[in-house]
Amino acid sequence: MLERRHFPRTPFESEVRVTHPTFGTVILMMRDFSNGGLFICTKDQDVQMPPLDSTLEVQALAFGESAPILKAKIVRVMPDGVGVMFYDLPEPPEEDETEDIGEKQEKETNS
Repeated sequence: MLERRHFPRTPFESEVRVTHPTFGTVILMMRDFSNGGLFICTKDQDVQMPPLDSTLEVQALAFGESAPILKAKIVRVMPDGVGVMFYDLPEPPEEDETEDIGEKQEKETNS
Protein backbone atom coordinates (compact mmCIF):
# COMPACT_ATOMS: atom_id res chain seq x y z
CA MET A 1 0.00 0.00 0.00
CA LEU A 2 1.28 3.45 -0.92
CA GLU A 3 2.23 5.58 2.09
CA ARG A 4 0.67 9.05 1.72
CA ARG A 5 1.33 10.50 5.16
CA HIS A 6 3.22 13.79 5.28
CA PHE A 7 3.85 13.73 9.04
CA PRO A 8 5.08 10.97 11.35
CA ARG A 9 2.43 9.47 13.64
CA THR A 10 2.82 9.47 17.41
CA PRO A 11 1.07 6.68 19.33
CA PHE A 12 -1.08 8.43 21.93
CA GLU A 13 -4.29 7.12 23.47
CA SER A 14 -6.58 9.84 24.72
CA GLU A 15 -10.18 10.89 24.72
CA VAL A 16 -11.26 13.03 21.80
CA ARG A 17 -14.50 15.00 21.47
CA VAL A 18 -16.00 14.41 18.01
CA THR A 19 -18.88 16.43 16.59
CA HIS A 20 -20.95 15.81 13.44
CA PRO A 21 -24.57 16.75 12.59
CA THR A 22 -25.66 13.10 12.24
CA PHE A 23 -24.73 12.07 15.80
CA GLY A 24 -24.09 15.32 17.68
CA THR A 25 -21.11 15.26 20.05
CA VAL A 26 -19.53 12.05 21.37
CA ILE A 27 -16.40 11.23 23.34
CA LEU A 28 -14.25 8.56 21.68
CA MET A 29 -10.61 7.46 21.92
CA MET A 30 -7.82 8.39 19.58
CA ARG A 31 -5.06 5.87 18.91
CA ASP A 32 -2.43 8.18 17.46
CA PHE A 33 -1.96 11.64 16.04
CA SER A 34 0.37 13.75 13.90
CA ASN A 35 0.58 17.36 12.78
CA GLY A 36 -1.76 16.41 9.94
CA GLY A 37 -4.47 14.34 11.62
CA LEU A 38 -5.41 11.54 13.99
CA PHE A 39 -7.02 8.10 14.18
CA ILE A 40 -10.37 7.86 16.00
CA CYS A 41 -11.26 4.44 17.42
CA THR A 42 -14.88 3.39 16.94
CA LYS A 43 -14.71 -0.37 17.63
CA ASP A 44 -17.17 -1.40 20.35
CA GLN A 45 -18.68 2.11 20.33
CA ASP A 46 -22.33 2.86 19.71
CA VAL A 47 -21.68 5.47 17.02
CA GLN A 48 -21.97 5.24 13.25
CA MET A 49 -19.32 7.44 11.67
CA PRO A 50 -20.25 9.28 8.48
CA PRO A 51 -18.70 8.12 5.18
CA LEU A 52 -15.33 8.88 3.63
CA ASP A 53 -14.76 12.58 2.83
CA SER A 54 -17.20 13.72 5.54
CA THR A 55 -16.10 16.54 7.82
CA LEU A 56 -15.99 16.49 11.61
CA GLU A 57 -14.88 18.72 14.44
CA VAL A 58 -12.38 17.15 16.85
CA GLN A 59 -10.87 18.24 20.16
CA ALA A 60 -8.16 16.25 21.98
CA LEU A 61 -9.28 16.29 25.62
CA ALA A 62 -5.87 15.27 27.00
CA PHE A 63 -4.85 18.88 26.47
CA GLY A 64 -7.77 20.32 28.46
CA GLU A 65 -10.93 22.14 27.54
CA SER A 66 -8.84 24.97 26.07
CA ALA A 67 -7.45 22.65 23.37
CA PRO A 68 -8.41 23.90 19.92
CA ILE A 69 -11.43 22.48 18.16
CA LEU A 70 -10.15 21.45 14.74
CA LYS A 71 -11.92 20.74 11.48
CA ALA A 72 -11.09 17.31 10.08
CA LYS A 73 -11.99 15.27 7.02
CA ILE A 74 -12.38 11.48 7.08
CA VAL A 75 -9.68 10.14 4.76
CA ARG A 76 -9.55 6.49 5.81
CA VAL A 77 -12.21 4.07 7.05
CA MET A 78 -11.09 0.92 8.87
CA PRO A 79 -13.01 -1.76 10.79
CA ASP A 80 -11.77 -0.29 14.09
CA GLY A 81 -12.09 3.42 13.32
CA VAL A 82 -11.41 6.32 10.99
CA GLY A 83 -8.36 8.34 10.05
CA VAL A 84 -8.96 12.06 9.76
CA MET A 85 -6.90 14.84 8.23
CA PHE A 86 -6.99 18.34 9.69
CA TYR A 87 -7.84 21.29 7.46
CA ASP A 88 -8.33 25.03 7.95
CA LEU A 89 -5.81 24.96 10.80
CA PRO A 90 -5.53 28.16 12.83
CA GLU A 91 -2.58 30.38 12.05
CA PRO A 92 0.32 30.09 14.52
CA PRO A 93 0.52 33.01 16.98
CA GLU A 94 2.62 36.03 16.11
CA GLU A 95 6.04 36.20 17.76
CA ASP A 96 4.95 38.77 20.33
CA GLU A 97 2.04 36.49 21.34
CA THR A 98 4.44 33.66 22.23
CA GLU A 99 6.52 35.66 24.69
CA ASP A 100 7.59 33.87 27.84
CA ILE A 101 4.96 33.96 30.62
CA GLY A 102 7.61 35.08 33.13
CA GLU A 103 8.54 38.02 30.89
CA LYS A 104 4.87 38.95 30.52
CA GLN A 105 4.30 38.86 34.29
CA GLU A 106 7.45 40.91 34.90
CA LYS A 107 6.25 43.58 32.45
CA GLU A 108 2.84 43.70 34.17
CA THR A 109 4.48 43.99 37.60
CA ASN A 110 6.77 46.83 36.47
CA SER A 111 3.88 48.75 34.88
